[in-house]
Amino acid sequence: MNYTRIFCEHDFKLNKDLTLTKESSMHLIKVLRKKEGSSVELFNGKGLSCKAEIISLTKKLAKVRPIENLCYKKRKGIYGEYFYVLTWLFIY
Repeated sequence: MNYTRIFCEHDFKLNKDLTLTKESSMHLIKVLRKKEGSSVELFNGKGLSCKAEIISLTKKLAKVRPIENLCYKKRKGIYGEYFYVLTWLFIY
């Protein structure tokens, strides 16, 4: 299934409606032209994500309903063993 990932700072609770920020809503509505019933993936930037359905759209706001929690994925980034190697290379 092809769906879009959108940042959402709210807590994800199944079947509890969330209103996205104006920026995220406008991106879904104007740029991606998503319709009611479309699926999106919400993520919070801390490793949590969920699958959600768009339940209502207005000109500037979108409401979504989380329908499925996705697995917690530990964030991978530069702060692993490679960070120390890169730091060492830049310092010396």
